[in-house]
Amino acid sequence: MKTIEAMGATPTPLPWSEVYSALQLGSIDGAEAQLTAAEGQNLHEVITHVALTNHIHLMTGIATSEQWYQALPDELRSILDEELLNAGDAASQATADAQDSVRERMEAAGVTFSEVDMQVFRDQVGSVYEELGYDQYRDELLSGE
Repeated sequence: MKTIEAMGATPTPLPWSEVYSALQLGSIDGAEAQLTAAEGQNLHEVITHVALTNHIHLMTGIATSEQWYQALPDELRSILDEELLNAGDAASQATADAQDSVRERMEAAGVTFSEVDMQVFRDQVGSVYEELGYDQYRDELLSGE
């Protein structure tokens, strides 16, 4: 929500299952989603434009307790860390690979795509990274690590 606010919009948290009808009824003006998720919800039926801002990249993770994780032997923690990174990379790549074909299908359904000046968005959301303590992730993303 802080990211959306920093970009000058008013975030309206909704369950994902309600976004389609909220767009259709005009209760909200837009939605934030990766193209694969938007297509999965058939948003192309109720939207006319997509602005490609690339403002949020999803992270893949595992939820567990710190106590459980620390109780693992060092070797298993290393294996778990490595395999989670590999699984996250594979999931991210699968999403990236699907983007072009999803865009083509949405364009065929009449949706117009717009490229935007990415630097404007980077400038707007910089403080959010700092506020949330995500500076290192932004720096790694921008450096290509």
